[in-house]
Amino acid sequence: MLVSVARDITDIGVKLEFVDVGGGLGIPYQRSTDPIPTPAEYAAAVMPVFLDGIKSIGIKPEFWVEPGRYLVADSTVLLTRVNSVKRSHKTFVNVDAGFNLLVRPAMYDAYHEVVVANKTGPEYSGESGADTRSLATVTGPICETGDIIAHDRLLPPIESGDLIAILDTGAYGFSMSSQYNSRPRCAEVMVNDTREALMRRAETITDIQQTMENLPWQK
Repeated sequence: MLVSVARDITDIGVKLEFVDVGGGLGIPYQRSTDPIPTPAEYAAAVMPVFLDGIKSIGIKPEFWVEPGRYLVADSTVLLTRVNSVKRSHKTFVNVDAGFNLLVRPAMYDAYHEVVVANKTGPEYSGESGADTRSLATVTGPICETGDIIAHDRLLPPIESGDLIAILDTGAYGFSMSSQYNSRPRCAEVMVNDTREALMRRAETITDIQQTMENLPWQK
């Protein structure tokens, strides 16, 4: 399709310096089932089509691709604390991070793997004996029925205070976050081998209010 567009543009006299195919490499949000090509596999599938196409037109533009999600998605983990566990027709795990911090599950029905970060040993996975895991739905603290981070995940027994890690949040995570319901955004910490440092402090209610002005009739 892009070769066809390139041909039409060339026919009207535009000299193309590059052809940008946009995103091309995803990431395995579900690691056990998602087949994701390697860069070499992607190039082997795409480049012959591109090279044959531009040769037929008689042009030599560069080939551009934008693998942003592939580069940054798994660089970031969203850590959130369990506020409460509710057991009714199903188990709901309420955490202190909602769709104000990660809107992708609510907006796109996007899948992100979740891990109980303080319960990752073999005794919690069923590898060392009886499997104690059960289905649980992870929900946020915002008063919205759509504030669901993960539906029906097989997780170890969870209690208030546990730490949930939401994986692969580096692509369109913080950049799509908001102060919905006047909830400040969380801090960001950079980890480099054994070192860590605060790269963005957590917001406060003052940060949310500082752009507000008193109206003349309120003074």
